[in-house]
Amino acid sequence: MKQSQTEADFFGDFAESWWDDDSAMKGLTSFQRPRFEYFDKFVQDWAGKKVLDVGCGGGFTTEYLTGRGFR
Repeated sequence: MKQSQTEADFFGDFAESWWDDDSAMKGLTSFQRPRFEYFDKFVQDWAGKKVLDVGCGGGFTTEYLTGRGFR
């Protein structure tokens, strides 16, 4: 981030490509699968559970949780 740029401006630059497979934000999505493979060792059934995702980094974890059946 450039010193003169606000955080909103910096991330706003990625708005059009945020969810694209080749997005500059790709790193945030790449660790979801391994993260939940680890959590699966401790949680047997994810479906229907309620979750509050705080500070997930752009919604990537929220999308992953929703795909696994969280509410």
